[in-house]
Amino acid sequence: MASRFVGAGYKVTGWNRTAAKAQPLIALGASLADTPQELASQSDVIISMLGDDRSVLDLFTGAKGLLSGEVAGKLLIDMTTVRPDTARAVAASTVAQGACFIDAPVSGTVGPAKAGQLLALVGASQADLMRARPFLDVLCRRIVHAGPVGQGALLKYAVNLPLAIYWQALAEACALAVRGGLDLNLVLETIADSSAALAVLKLKTPAILGEPGPVAFD
Repeated sequence: MASRFVGAGYKVTGWNRTAAKAQPLIALGASLADTPQELASQSDVIISMLGDDRSVLDLFTGAKGLLSGEVAGKLLIDMTTVRPDTARAVAASTVAQGACFIDAPVSGTVGPAKAGQLLALVGASQADLMRARPFLDVLCRRIVHAGPVGQGALLKYAVNLPLAIYWQALAEACALAVRGGLDLNLVLETIADSSAALAVLKLKTPAILGEPGPVAFD
C-alpha cells in the first residue's frame, strides 16, 4: 500500500513495529521514522494499517504514539479492521488534539492492495472524507461512505460475517467429502463451477490444496 504512494509521486515516511519490514519501502525512496510521534511530525496525512484493536490504541495513544506530538490540522486515516467503539475512541482522542480522523477498513487482501483495487468502507464526516478521498483513491477501486466514524468498522463486520460462515461451511463440506472418499481437488473444482462458489474461491483454491504461499490472514 505504501509503495503505491511512492509510485504516485508522494513524499512518503514510513514506520513499522518491525523496522526490517519497512526496508523494501526505503529501497523505493521513502524515509523511515524511528517512532510514530516522529512520523506524525513529518507528515500531513497519516495512514495506518495494523493487526488488531490493541495495536491501534498503542499506535495512537501510547508513549511516543501518533498523538503524543503536535498533530493539529493533520488527517489521520486508520484502515485497520477494528471494533466500532475502538474507532470512535481513537477519533475522540484525535479530535481532542485538533486533528481529523476517519476509519476506513478495507475489503481485499495483498493482491488488490498492490493493484489499488481495495474497497474502502469509510466512517467519516463529509468534509473529512472529501479531504481523504484523493489518498484513498490511490488504494481503492471504490469508496463507500457508511456514515460517521465507527460506521465503516461496523460495515466491515457486516461484510466479514458471511465470509466467515462461508469458509467454515466450505471447510466442513470438504472434510465430509474427503472422509467419504472423494478427491479434494475434484470437490473444489466442482464447487467452483457451481452456485456454491464465491468469486474468490478459485483464488484461494491453491492455498486450500496446500500449495506454498501466503494465505493473507493469521
